Amino acid sequence: MNNSKNRQSRNLQRRFSMAPVTAGVIGLILTTGVLGAQDPATRVGVITPFFTGTDSTLQKKSVELIKTKFHTIGGYDVYTENRLKNAIEVFGKDYPQYCQEPRCAAVLGATLELDRMVYGRVIENKDRFAVELTMVDVASHRIINEASIEGEADIPLEKVIDNAIDIIHEVKDTSAVKVTKRYYGKEVDNIKPMAFSLGAFIGTGTVLALATNEKQDNSIEYSEPLSGIDPSMHSTPKSARASAMGNCYVAAAKDAYGVYFNPAGASWVDGVQASVSYRNHFGMVNSMSASFVANATRELGWGHSFSYAGSPESYYQELDFGTVVSYKFNELFGKLPPFSLGAGLNIASNKTTGGVGSQYDQSGTEFGFGLDLGALIELSQRIDLGLVFNNVPFVMVHSNSSSTVQTKGRSTENRPAAFKLGATYDVGYATMLIAEGTLPLYDDQNFRFAGGLEQRLFSIMLLRLGAEKETMQSYDSPWHLTGGFGFDFPIKERKISLDGSCDFNTTRDLMAIWDVSLKIDL
Repeated sequence: MNNSKNRQSRNLQRRFSMAPVTAGVIGLILTTGVLGAQDPATRVGVITPFFTGTDSTLQKKSVELIKTKFHTIGGYDVYTENRLKNAIEVFGKDYPQYCQEPRCAAVLGATLELDRMVYGRVIENKDRFAVELTMVDVASHRIINEASIEGEADIPLEKVIDNAIDIIHEVKDTSAVKVTKRYYGKEVDNIKPMAFSLGAFIGTGTVLALATNEKQDNSIEYSEPLSGIDPSMHSTPKSARASAMGNCYVAAAKDAYGVYFNPAGASWVDGVQASVSYRNHFGMVNSMSASFVANATRELGWGHSFSYAGSPESYYQELDFGTVVSYKFNELFGKLPPFSLGAGLNIASNKTTGGVGSQYDQSGTEFGFGLDLGALIELSQRIDLGLVFNNVPFVMVHSNSSSTVQTKGRSTENRPAAFKLGATYDVGYATMLIAEGTLPLYDDQNFRFAGGLEQRLFSIMLLRLGAEKETMQSYDSPWHLTGGFGFDFPIKERKISLDGSCDFNTTRDLMAIWDVSLKIDL
């Protein structure tokens, strides 16, 4: 009996002695289950930002500041560039030398099975710091958010980076609003080069235009001036990018091509750009043009353009010299969206040598000056609105002679004014929609409407499509169907763009028009 009671007592003691161990195992299992149920850390790759400034140590410092901020936010496993390079070597691939656009960043992130990628720039701007950051979703290759801000004077880089990362996470920091603002480009002072350039170009253009002009003594008066058609090359597209999108560019004129389309676009260019273009009209007339645009200050831009057109037999030749000046209002009254106003001076010189020997052939020259006025408004980060008044005024002096009339004469005529209105909408990083209309200012002018699409197919290749049509008073005009391609070749922070296009007339009575153009960041 006593033995039985002793066995029961020992069993009871054994059970109580195992209770703490059992409770510990159960607790460990529950803790592991809870932790395992939490979302894993978001794996984000940080590409070392490009740095512009004098203190090169700030580039390395900016990486550590970005990494620290992500860790402060929490939920991130941060891959800086050294870790990215070591990881990609495992796959036997080379780390890209330049990777500052969404598709490249997304491809790099996908290779390493990351979730997000971040790239950008850090700018030392005198006594201020500016930070531009872009966060990309690796799976969709789409931009999640962007930040482009500049700190007030003497605000440390750490504070600017913290605010930039808060912006791409849509975290509002009321204290940061007082010390940072939107970044509108690096401060420069090129007023003197601009003044010299404008004077030299306008003077040279005037001398060359006058040199080909013949002055006649007999004055001829026109009883009924015509306003419907602008016969000059000034109305002809000089960019394959614009031609491929239905000849629309009034609202997209933020580059060297824009000098031809809207003088207000020059102040939006960051740095210096140049372009050259060639256009063949119906297999008969060749056009060649070149343009240049640069910043005088952060808000002031200027540019020049030169164009030549002529037939292979030189029956008709045309020269056009253009100069534009534009000023951008970044934060007027603290309420209005950024917008710019611009003016362009055009000097034209035309010459015809008499044609093919018909009794109706005419020979002569003409010379004149014209003024364009434009505006460009950034309604939102995705929508731009542009408008331009061409030929306000444009006065041409003609000196003509005819084979049927044995006299020579001089006449003065105003080229018809034109008003164009356009808009662009950035659907995303890879897609842009554009539309444009020319509104009639006279009874005999036509209404023109056009639209186009630009789609980035790969990191360096773009496809463009468009259509254009005029409403005629006497007959139905044909559609112009346009298309083309573009290639962007990045060279560090600069880029070379090669564009081509073709314009098909639906009547098929005339040969197609084709263009090729090249744009370079200098």
